[in-house]
Amino acid sequence: MQHAVLIAPPELEPVTIDEVRDQAKIDHSDEDVYVERLIKAARQHVENRCGIAVMAQDWRLTLDSFYERGCKPILLPRPPLIDVILVRYVDPSGILQTVNIVDNSFARISDNGLLSCISPALNTSWPSIACVPGAVQVEYTAGYADAEDVPADLKHAIILLVAHWHKHREAVSLSSGSAMPIPLGFEDIVSRFAVPVGV
Repeated sequence: MQHAVLIAPPELEPVTIDEVRDQAKIDHSDEDVYVERLIKAARQHVENRCGIAVMAQDWRLTLDSFYERGCKPILLPRPPLIDVILVRYVDPSGILQTVNIVDNSFARISDNGLLSCISPALNTSWPSIACVPGAVQVEYTAGYADAEDVPADLKHAIILLVAHWHKHREAVSLSSGSAMPIPLGFEDIVSRFAVPVGV
């Protein structure tokens, strides 16, 4: 069994208030705090919808074994991958070992922007571990390092969603009684960044 938890959220957002103002035709700063909250919520919505990390953030993946997927590499949720920080594991004596990943001597890291993984160094295997729940932890940084690195269409999807939420502050239109649809083009954009299910 494995699970990933966010241990350090992004310090920056991928879009600015000014970019949202341009899209939403907002000509004042009275609602800047509200718009900032919407930007954060929209970024999180896109991340959860696609299974990715948009801005740099630290995650911890916990597994019961290095070999939960057989001999396949360990997939790291929330690509794209920036860096693997460390690997912790409980050795057969019950002692917690920590390996800082500074080169390829312990593990190889690969990322194609859609799938991120870590595997044993070339011609080696993972170390033996104790048979205890959560015996293995991988800490890593995922996302795009800077807002400038975030693909333009992904940023546009976030801006579209913020502008939509700013205009439609309720889930249902009071005049028509119907649900307010996500803005045109949003799903088309985010579907291109969605991590394949079941990999």
